[in-house]
Formats: sequence, structure tokens, C-alpha cells
Amino acid sequence: FGGESSNALSLCPLELESKHASNLSFFPVNVKGGHHPHRDAGVLMKLRSTLKAVMLTQLAEEEPVPVAWARVCDYCNSELKEAWMTVKDLRLKVKAALKLDFSEKHLRAVLSKLNQLGSCVYHDEEHLNSRVVLKPRLMLE
Repeated sequence: FGGESSNALSLCPLELESKHASNLSFFPVNVKGGHHPHRDAGVLMKLRSTLKAVMLTQLAEEEPVPVAWARVCDYCNSELKEAWMTVKDLRLKVKAALKLDFSEKHLRAVLSKLNQLGSCVYHDEEHLNSRVVLKPRLMLE
């Protein structure tokens, strides 16, 4: 698939821990009280939106990504100790450790995909796109 040191365009699935959690509560329905459209609609809307989010995430997880992107994901999750860093610093670390010379634009695309998959927190919007949270759980502790 292009070798260890290349920026191969070979595709592979990313294997991430499942991070799907939902706080759905279902209360017993009073069948004698009749149908309450407003109450029932709220529960159904929440259930539908949760199922949609899970299905979209699962589709994104099954979508193959370039092997080099998977290497960046593995590196960020296992080798880096920092909870967050600037995109420029991450680019330099990826270049040194993985020998991947991504442009900043390319790395931002990788980070956007990893954010979509829940592996990091990155938003490609002005005032937010200069930093990436690599270990969100450490930031909360």
C-alpha cells in the first residue's frame, strides 16, 4: 500500500473506540390517560435525532481514509502526551515523528475528519482553527 514512509493514497478504515452515548429515558406510558401528542412528539424527536447522529457517525467511521491520516490519528492518540496544541506545532511533530510533510491546509482536513469521528476536537472556523484538543478527557480532569 505504498510503504511506511510514503504519503500513500491507499485507503483504510479508521478503528476508533465507540463513543456513542445517549441519555434517553423512557417513562411508562399511562395508556388510560390517552395519547399526548406534544409529550410523545418530544420523546420521538429526541429518539430520532439520537439515532440519526449515531447512524451518521457510524457511516463516517466506515468511510475509508488515506493511510497517512490513520497514522496521524494513531500518533495523536498514543504517542502525544499533550492535551492540546497549536496546529502549527502538531504539523511540526507529525513531520518529525512520522516523516509526513503535510501542508497546514492538508493537516486541517485531517483534523476536521478526526473531529467528525470524535478522535479530537477541532473546528475549522476563524478564531478556533489555530488549536486542536487532542485529549478532551484530560482537559476535563
